Amino acid sequence: MNVKINVSTHANGYSLTIDKEEFMYYTPESLLAGFAIRLGLERLNAMTAREIGNLMNAATQGSLPKQLQKEVDGLNSQVKEQKKLIAQLRREMREMKQKYGEDEEYLRYRN
Repeated sequence: MNVKINVSTHANGYSLTIDKEEFMYYTPESLLAGFAIRLGLERLNAMTAREIGNLMNAATQGSLPKQLQKEVDGLNSQVKEQKKLIAQLRREMREMKQKYGEDEEYLRYRN
């Protein structure tokens, strides 16, 4: 993986640029935390200072795997609920197609 990393000092803080994504930090400690989170955990999405702090605390306390597993479990739960909703919508759509006599070809789900 070839990643371009640039750290710059500014009058009001520090910027960390990873490829084309730029992140601003106001203290050396927050820059170090941002560096660990953004590069070490590959979390390039937007995170609040509180989320970064919680993640760093979890990493230093050794509970990071538990926190990440909790996040994975939450996402898996969302996927399960969305699949249920898709199945329900398909049933309703089939019923409507049968009621109004339209072709069922449009009901097929494709990945």
